[in-house]
Amino acid sequence: MKDTVTDTANGRSGHRLLPHTADLLIDAWADTEPDCIAEAVRGLADSFVDVPDQAPRRGIPIRVHAGTPAERLVAVLEEAVFLVDAQGLVPVGAGLRLDPDDDEAGGTGGEVRGRFDVVALSATRPVGPAPKGITRHGLRMSRWDGGWRGQVVVDV
Repeated sequence: MKDTVTDTANGRSGHRLLPHTADLLIDAWADTEPDCIAEAVRGLADSFVDVPDQAPRRGIPIRVHAGTPAERLVAVLEEAVFLVDAQGLVPVGAGLRLDPDDDEAGGTGGEVRGRFDVVALSATRPVGPAPKGITRHGLRMSRWDGGWRGQVVVDV
């Protein structure tokens, strides 16, 4: 599996997909916690579909509450898995922000708001098994090398 790295105005973000027994590990990094979570969303989509450039995209709102950075990562990815399963929509990107009352250092607040960029599952080409759930085994989300890094195992 290959790494996906994006150069941004402020630095680099990316993700890589690694095999993990019968599951999949998403390793994501970015300058901020919300951007790291968004990178994990892209990784989740990359793990099971190829999205043609011409596939119609639309934005849908997302709002989740969780107390720690790691739990915010899980909550957003669980919402993504739910959309695939229940509505046939694949979140291929996200624009996220923390509630202004939250602190970027991993405070006890915990609302993530924003939007998923979604495409219809029927407009994609399968490249792997669809995700079934997000586990907490080996879950990590923390400051790393001047930015944020998250690792999460996806049950496929």
